Amino acid sequence: MWEEYFEKSILVLIERHAPETSTVAPEVLTRMLRLWIFDAGVNAFDVGTWWSALADLKGMDEQVKRFVDAMIASFTFFLQMLAEHDLLGTMLKNYMTRATGEGSDRAVGKRREDPLYRWLVEAVRDDLLLSVPLLCQLGGEMSGDMFGIGATMLVNTSVRVLVGQEESVLDHTGDIKAFLDICDSKRVAVVPKRDMMKESFKVMQTLKTVHWITSYNLGTMYLGSEGMWANEWARTRIRDAWGVSDDGGFKPMCSGLVQWLGHMGLPIGRMVGAQVLVLWSRFTGKKGEIHVEHDTSFTGTRQLAQCAVDLGYYVIITGDKPLEHLAVKDKLRRARKFDTICDELNAELDEAQVFNLTGFWQDLTWKQLAKTRTDQFRLFELLHRMCDVRHLGMRSGNLEAMALMGFRVSYMEEKESWGGDRMSVWHGIGLGYERILIDAPPTRTGKYVVEEFRTKHTRTGNKSKDPPKMLKWIVDRNVGVGGTVGDPSRVKDKPQKVLTLGQQQKIKIQEEKRRRRDERLKGRPEASIDTSTSSKEEVVSFTVKKTDELTPSIFSGTPRPVQIEELPRGFTQTDLKKVLGYLGSPDTARRYDKLPWNWSKDPLTGQIL
Repeated sequence: MWEEYFEKSILVLIERHAPETSTVAPEVLTRMLRLWIFDAGVNAFDVGTWWSALADLKGMDEQVKRFVDAMIASFTFFLQMLAEHDLLGTMLKNYMTRATGEGSDRAVGKRREDPLYRWLVEAVRDDLLLSVPLLCQLGGEMSGDMFGIGATMLVNTSVRVLVGQEESVLDHTGDIKAFLDICDSKRVAVVPKRDMMKESFKVMQTLKTVHWITSYNLGTMYLGSEGMWANEWARTRIRDAWGVSDDGGFKPMCSGLVQWLGHMGLPIGRMVGAQVLVLWSRFTGKKGEIHVEHDTSFTGTRQLAQCAVDLGYYVIITGDKPLEHLAVKDKLRRARKFDTICDELNAELDEAQVFNLTGFWQDLTWKQLAKTRTDQFRLFELLHRMCDVRHLGMRSGNLEAMALMGFRVSYMEEKESWGGDRMSVWHGIGLGYERILIDAPPTRTGKYVVEEFRTKHTRTGNKSKDPPKMLKWIVDRNVGVGGTVGDPSRVKDKPQKVLTLGQQQKIKIQEEKRRRRDERLKGRPEASIDTSTSSKEEVVSFTVKKTDELTPSIFSGTPRPVQIEELPRGFTQTDLKKVLGYLGSPDTARRYDKLPWNWSKDPLTGQIL
């Protein structure tokens, strides 16, 4: 019913400007229009089923008609723009060539390679995002997208969110729901992931309102809309709801935050007006989840901190604590990795300038002061008001949150990064979220994954569409480790897998290769990058690895690929120079509120903290 109504309206326009389409088989045209709708952003695997579900909405014919009319108006407007420039016929001809020629399914699969086709569906997508009610289907594993979606809920009160929960070690439904509740708990619901489409239409039936169904990229697309950041209305809504503005409740916590930072060893008095680099640590990939190539490198962290200190910055390392998985030989040493970096850099300075606040929300003294994620946001708001702060890290959802609140953020990712194009709509629009494009990830594992799953497959014509996750060797070393895919609370008991003799032999061969490689590497000097910028050439210095660092691990699970051992740690000199450009640029971030007049006084004694 409604699909025919939509088709009739659009095909009249198409046949008027491209008469040759009148001879095309009806099923080809129907498929084309369904693909337009799919590519314009409706999160429905089968658009035909989506049309049927619209028709099944009881007592809502008037509402459905208004919604379909809005779709027709949007497609018509942009199709007419193509026609006015004599481009509609070209776009249709290109599609028909793909759809009716040899190997049509494969050719149609590459339809977005046509710039005219891509322009049409993206223009319609952006138009519908701003003109009709929206319902976001967010998978429970996609916690990194919750900040953008939460912010979208705040600036568009028509947005509703269904969080799809499933029995998976990757599921973060609880965290997502808790954060989105801050934005508006009445517009968020948790449903079984397998039933998300059915539940979406239940919401529409209950509200008597048809919604455009979107996916995890709603926040990225909506907040990247043209003109969204032309004024401060959106930012004010976000800052108020997330608790960092004066109206949002910042003032009452201010002196407590100052006192806590002093307790953690930060020289608050000297830091006022100073430059501060907040380095964000991330180990999500090494926990077995997605984007292991964007995990933090200890060597890279030291390099970045050294660059900042050389420019007179204070440095705060925050985010994830080091991961103590089963393959770590010295867990205490691993746990203190960031402390060691701070201690060694500070030992060369007259006063401490580098501080470790990773996992600070787990600290007992913090828990006595603060309870919620918005309290964590307020800590960075204090630094923002007090200092010239720059946030820096590999691409992650946390950095998106910092930018949305008005802090100055640059994130790093390698060229052709999985999902990199999606975030580019946030660049240069006044949001404050910019990219530093680096040559390679800073970790050895990251370099290996990019080569193995993207670069190598690109050369063979089989580029991996999505970044790998739950890699076998990473999953095995996280068995029983809290906060990872092997966390006992997140893993259901499963029968022990019995390996075949061939599989056992393969593991033994890999272990033997690793043992021999470790033997060869003993005493071999390891290359490290000098962070000085005095030379145009990349400067390489050498230090000898300690023998105990090369002792084969007692971990008996799947060993990581031996190729990783041969790769260099840390950032290249070229990439470090790009970071230096960010650190050396002027302070352009706006301070939305001033520090309270008594911000540095103890609320009980009145003494300066």
